[in-house]
Amino acid sequence: TAQAERLRTADLGRLAATIAHEVRNPLAGMFNAVDTARRYRDNREAVAQSLDLLERGLSAIERVVETTLSLHRPPTEGQDIRKVDFDDLERLIAPVAARRDVRLDWRADLDGSLPLESSVVRQIVLNLAINAVNAAQAGGAIAVRAAAAEGGLVLEVVDDGPGIDPGTAGRLSRLDLDRIDTSDGGIGLGVVVLAVSSLGGRIETRRSEDPPSTTIVVHLPARGDTAATDREGEAA
Repeated sequence: TAQAERLRTADLGRLAATIAHEVRNPLAGMFNAVDTARRYRDNREAVAQSLDLLERGLSAIERVVETTLSLHRPPTEGQDIRKVDFDDLERLIAPVAARRDVRLDWRADLDGSLPLESSVVRQIVLNLAINAVNAAQAGGAIAVRAAAAEGGLVLEVVDDGPGIDPGTAGRLSRLDLDRIDTSDGGIGLGVVVLAVSSLGGRIETRRSEDPPSTTIVVHLPARGDTAATDREGEAA
C-alpha cells in the first residue's frame, strides 16, 4: 500500500542518517590526518601517525559498509534469521547509543538459525532499538534481548525513558497500522507494526512508573507456525 511504502521509505531515511553520522566521524579525522601529513611531510613520525589514523578511519568505514550490506542485502525467500544478524545490528546500534550517552545491554540467545525472514526481523529490531535509544534518558540505558522460544522468537527491548503513551501502546498491541503516528516520533513504530503483522506475530507493551521504563515484547512464530502465536494470545 501507499502507506506501507511511505513507512519503508522513512525507515530507509532513518538508517541513512545513522550511517551518515558513523561515516562522517572517521572522515573528519582522516581529513585532519591528510592535512598533517602534507604539512609535516619531512617528519616521519608525524606521517606515520597520520597513516595509522587513516587506516583506523578506513577500517571504521569498512565496518559500517559491511554491516549495512548485511542488514539490507537483497532478501532471499526463506533466508533464516541467525545470531550473526543480531551481531551486525549490535555493531550498528552501539555507536548510536554511545553518541547519546546511553548504555546498551545486548544479548541474543540463538543456536543455529530460526525459520523467520531475517530481513524483516532485522527491520523490527533496528527500529525498536533506535526508538529506545531516543526515548532513554541521557546517561540512561536500554536493553535488547532476542531468544529462541518454542515455536519461534521472542524479542524484548527495554528503555528507561518517561514511558510509552498508552494510546500508542494499545495500537501496537492491536497491530493497528492506520493509527500509528507517522510523524518523526512514530515512523519506526509504524514499520514495526507492518513487519510484525507480515510475520503473523504480536506485540505486548509494559510500562513501569517507579522507576520509569518501557518494555516492548515481540513474539514471532516460526515460518509455517503462525498458529503458535494465536495459542499464546489466547493463553495470555
